[in-house]
Amino acid sequence: MSPPMSPPDPPCPLLPPPISPHVPHVSSLSPHDSPHPFLSPAGQLWRQGKGDYFQGILFLAELSTPSVCLGKVLIQYQKQNSVLHKVNGVFMLLSFFSCRVLLFPYLYYAYSRYASIPLYWVPLVAPWQCNLGAALLWPLQLYWFALICRGALRQSGRRLKANGSTDSSTRKLTGGR
Repeated sequence: MSPPMSPPDPPCPLLPPPISPHVPHVSSLSPHDSPHPFLSPAGQLWRQGKGDYFQGILFLAELSTPSVCLGKVLIQYQKQNSVLHKVNGVFMLLSFFSCRVLLFPYLYYAYSRYASIPLYWVPLVAPWQCNLGAALLWPLQLYWFALICRGALRQSGRRLKANGSTDSSTRKLTGGR
């Protein structure tokens, strides 16, 4: 006779319930989002009221997160060819570019306007922490945006092949292949 099975552990009250019994439970919190509730108040105390505008602008980067997450969910449900996935992809490209890639140049532009200095002086005048943060974060945004663009091109290339598009304009673009 086998020993009785213990009841399953109760679900964690901090995590959202699973979307469906057919999809494994994945927390919607990513490791980079978890520190926000703790670091934001600490950062406000440390900054002593300075830089709130720039801190708020940095939170704009999170506006692109829902479209990135929705894209991953649609892929998990194998809905890559749906209209929703295509519309989400366009929104993701636009929101990621405007909220993450253009974010750092805009911050430098806004600082130059605030300090009434030429734009090219900003890296020399801005606090070194700002320059270090931008130097570490902006290349990552550019890399991720390049990956998103590559995925969009791959997806549109699949669509062209599926349609059997081999008109003269396509042959010119591909070198006659």
